[in-house]
Amino acid sequence: TLTAAVRYDSTRLDFEDEITPANSGSKRFSDWTPRVGLTYTPLSVLTLYFNYGEGFRVPTTDELFALGVGSSNPDLKPVKSQTYEVGLRARPLGWLETTLAFFLTDVQDEIVFDPTVPPFGRNVNAPESRRQGLELGAAIRPHEQVEILLSYTYVDARFLTDAVLSTGVVEKGDRVPQVPMHRLIGTVTYRPLPGLELSLDGAYESRKVLLNDEGNQNPFRVQDYFVLNARTSYTWKNFTGFLKVNNLTNTDYETFGILSGGRVFLMPAPGINVFGGVTIRFENYY
Repeated sequence: TLTAAVRYDSTRLDFEDEITPANSGSKRFSDWTPRVGLTYTPLSVLTLYFNYGEGFRVPTTDELFALGVGSSNPDLKPVKSQTYEVGLRARPLGWLETTLAFFLTDVQDEIVFDPTVPPFGRNVNAPESRRQGLELGAAIRPHEQVEILLSYTYVDARFLTDAVLSTGVVEKGDRVPQVPMHRLIGTVTYRPLPGLELSLDGAYESRKVLLNDEGNQNPFRVQDYFVLNARTSYTWKNFTGFLKVNNLTNTDYETFGILSGGRVFLMPAPGINVFGGVTIRFENYY
């Protein structure tokens, strides 16, 4: 099976600077982004596929314009990407489904924040980078009431070109900030009664380079962590009530880190927290 698509985006921004009228003007961003996919199923239990796609993201108004003279950057370029993916889906046993995928994504003009630009910092375009790796997945159903989902992602994200930013010198091969190399997720779901679902999931994420440390000079890293969550839900007709407990072990960890003025700032994740809700599904029958 061969599928293909193309998308066209066009965005125009008219802006006025009431403090410095000479900065007023207009920006227009536009691009075509194609996608193509090829799927081959030689056996009923095996599917091979290849995908190619391009991405295009216009800078947001918050990224272009900011509080303070000199903080805005209307000359930001849009972020563009090209992604290649090849993989397979296999069902070697009736209770086991597996997936394997290799991917490569090249990103141009990624938008990063430069805190050294006075007075409050400014967004700039980063050097070209590449993210490549693999994804492994498995769905195990040992019993009609039990389902186990496992997924692992390996990402090697590095800059492809040398560059000089005000945050430091970036050399080819330096790691892209805030991209973990390893991510592992596992979920166990148990359905003891019709409509009742109990699940437990855990997620591991490896350490990450600090934002604004594109040159990887600071030895500090956002540390790896493991978090455990639980969820229960009950569905009756079109109503579903659920209760979820996040961070069951009340683990202290951070999900984000930034380097500014030689100091490290971390964003802590919440401790144990509970929330619930009700969803209503509306359906039409023809």
